[in-house]
Amino acid sequence: MNEVMTKESTTPMHPSMARLLEAAALRGVDGPSDLALKMGESSQTIGNWRRRGVSQAGALNASQRMGCAVEWVLKGRGSSALRDPTPAIPTSINSRASLSDSALTIGLLFDELTDRIVRAKAQNALTEVLLRFLEPHATTPSGAPTPAAIQKK
Repeated sequence: MNEVMTKESTTPMHPSMARLLEAAALRGVDGPSDLALKMGESSQTIGNWRRRGVSQAGALNASQRMGCAVEWVLKGRGSSALRDPTPAIPTSINSRASLSDSALTIGLLFDELTDRIVRAKAQNALTEVLLRFLEPHATTPSGAPTPAAIQKK
């Protein structure tokens, strides 16, 4: 009953870290130390996420290694359903820090598309959802917007 009180045990956990630990537990990860090992992160980084929240680069790494949606980890939006993780990508603490905004954007768009596909399958409307999602971004081979994309504007 006399539990040792530490700063970590008295500090509330950031919601994004709670979501990441929830997803990691479904993958058999046993707590923050095991999470750090499985994600190639330092224990200090995991501690920072606990207090301040998971970074965008951390959420992208979690998406690749744990199969959870970036937007769900960061904001709690979208599906919490796990997908098969992306095959391991060699990362190091230094290389993750240099992820470009484009890579993060692609990760967020991929997660959004994945969530829309999951919802569409449940509603038997996959084709329509994909077309609505892709239509505003459609261009011809020359780079000009398609007539459907122009009409949307």
